[in-house]
Amino acid sequence: MKTPSDWVVVTGASSGIGAASLDALVQRGFGVFAGVRRDRAAGALLAAYGRRVVPVRLDVTKEGDVLGLVERLRRGLRARRLHGLVNAAGLAFAAPLEWTQPADLARLLEVNVTGVFRVTRAALPRLRADRGRVVNVSSGAGQLTAPGTAAYSASKFALESLSDGLRMELSSAGVHVSLIEPGPVATPLWTRLEAQMLRAERAASPSSRAAWKEPWAQVRARLAQARALAAPASAVADLVVEALTAERPRARYSETPKAELVAAYAMDDAERDRQTLLAWGLTPAGS
Repeated sequence: MKTPSDWVVVTGASSGIGAASLDALVQRGFGVFAGVRRDRAAGALLAAYGRRVVPVRLDVTKEGDVLGLVERLRRGLRARRLHGLVNAAGLAFAAPLEWTQPADLARLLEVNVTGVFRVTRAALPRLRADRGRVVNVSSGAGQLTAPGTAAYSASKFALESLSDGLRMELSSAGVHVSLIEPGPVATPLWTRLEAQMLRAERAASPSSRAAWKEPWAQVRARLAQARALAAPASAVADLVVEALTAERPRARYSETPKAELVAAYAMDDAERDRQTLLAWGLTPAGS
């Protein structure tokens, strides 16, 4: 049960789901250690929330920053309780795999998977001592893969597996681990994603661009439609708070009905591929 001395770590707290989660947690009486990468973001948080938020410089890909977070927790918590860790920092990416550079995939995995692992591992001693909770922000893309987003899905599928293992391993310690699996969310990631997609297209060879001209237009259109229908980040933040405060937190908070996932994976691979391609406006081979 939460008390006024309960604190939560939120990574990626300067924008998007992380910022919305921070706001929702403060409104509910939590203190927040807010992981940010820039001093300007730290100043803005202090101005907005005062002493209920402690900004911490945190790039989840840097071991030194993570060790700095641990030290900040040691000094800042004292008799307070670490109620939870919200791993909200993440990257989006969209491009055909043949346009995806090894460095692109490495960066996705470093932030979306290894970064979560690094921060969680560092915070575990305190989380175990305080019987805290871990909430990992995944995606519907961690459940089903679509054309043009396979690299991103790979990172989220890995995060799902990491979270499942951690949940089982920590169950006897009373540390709950939950996944948040939203669909499209209205965050600044979309603007960065659009720029990234243009860079990937321009870097591709002329022959590859020609081969992908029509399919890529369909993928872009599908992503634009998803952006137009995106839910507010505050709706996802509400799920984060529920995972942190529910008496019996769920393993997954997902917008995709379980029956739909079961149906998708009950199909053979060829039929699932065909249905996914059709859903994305692409023509399956042989059609």
